[in-house]
Amino acid sequence: MAATPRAAIPYPVVGDAPNLPLQMEAIALNLEDQAKDDQGTFSARPISTPGTPGKAGRYYWATDKRVLYRDLGTSWVTVYKNENSTTLPTTPTDCTLATLEILDTDTSNPFEITHWTFRYVSTEPTYKWLFVGGPPIAITLPNQYLFIRNSTSYGNIDPSLNVNPGIPAPSCFIPFPGIYEIEYGANMYNYGFGVDNGAALSLQFPASGPEDPASDNDSVMIHSVGTGADTDVHIMHHHCRRILKKTITPGGGGGSVRFQGKALGGGTATYRGLHMSIRPIQIASS
Repeated sequence: MAATPRAAIPYPVVGDAPNLPLQMEAIALNLEDQAKDDQGTFSARPISTPGTPGKAGRYYWATDKRVLYRDLGTSWVTVYKNENSTTLPTTPTDCTLATLEILDTDTSNPFEITHWTFRYVSTEPTYKWLFVGGPPIAITLPNQYLFIRNSTSYGNIDPSLNVNPGIPAPSCFIPFPGIYEIEYGANMYNYGFGVDNGAALSLQFPASGPEDPASDNDSVMIHSVGTGADTDVHIMHHHCRRILKKTITPGGGGGSVRFQGKALGGGTATYRGLHMSIRPIQIASS
């Protein structure tokens, strides 16, 4: 009997002794082993090397590693990796999927564990892991918590000792270098009596070197619009919100995005209902 070149399926040819049951059995047994996908432990995965070729096009699910592989005929490549890990695969190929378990090391404002899924794209110049899905890291504080900043230069906002002593301003953890979408805001006003008083709220970003300072370019602001002793009532509790797209490069172990504020013109910049959420767009290898 002869055999097909790819799957080695036997078939009778001219000159073979006629034996239909035996020939049909050989074909059936061979087809039984031609499934395009199979599963088992990683160590039981069939060999596929240039010296010992596999079967191009078949798939194998490694039950212990929870990884789906595709046979190229001379090697296996990862198609899908389903595991909760804190690091990305070290040798990915295009379209490799990875789900990361995001753990918060910022103990001042811990959040529940978050899972983000990414897809590897080798043609991206720097941030090769594109975000596929998952909930944002989000932290909010109710309006009962009050924060202030008396200085006219940016710095950390402080809890009001009369309202919420010892409650830290919220911050959000950034685990890896990458491009992120950040939404933040607050109810803001300036508790001061004067012309053109106001408040600014911005963000300080983690960096591999000194932290990137807060700036007006990333801020939300309010200003008074009157004269005399009642100017601050014109801007009482204006809610300000903004969405930023930022490239952030924290050092090893990640870092936190933190609120910073300043008073405009004098008085006391005041903040309630602080909120921040962060979602990746694409990241570098962990």
